[in-house]
Amino acid sequence: MNNLREAAQAVVDDAQVVSSADRIIVPQYVVSCDVLDALRSALAEPEWIPVTERAPEKQGRYVAASVEGEFSSVGTAYYYAADGTWSDFFCKITHWREWPEPPEERQ
Repeated sequence: MNNLREAAQAVVDDAQVVSSADRIIVPQYVVSCDVLDALRSALAEPEWIPVTERAPEKQGRYVAASVEGEFSSVGTAYYYAADGTWSDFFCKITHWREWPEPPEERQ
C-alpha cells in the first residue's frame, strides 16, 4: 500500500496543466483531470496509525480500531493526552486516525 501511495503522490506532485483541456501532463503519462482528482482525494484520506507507532498529540475524540486476529472493530474513542489513556471503546485499541471533517452541504 505504501508503494502505491508513494506512486500516486509522485504523479500528483509532478502534474502540470497543459491547457484548459481536461488533460494533465505528468512525465511519461497523460492523465485525465478526473484521475488526478481521484488520486488527490485518495491521498487526502487519513491513514490508520498504529498505537505502537505513536499516540495523538492532542486530547480529543478520534476514530479508533481494534484489530485482533480475524476480528476487527471500528468506532469512536476519546484520548486523554495527560495520561495517554483511551476511553469510550469496548476493546483494546490498536489503530487510530483523525476525526474527519463533516461533509459540506450541497446546494
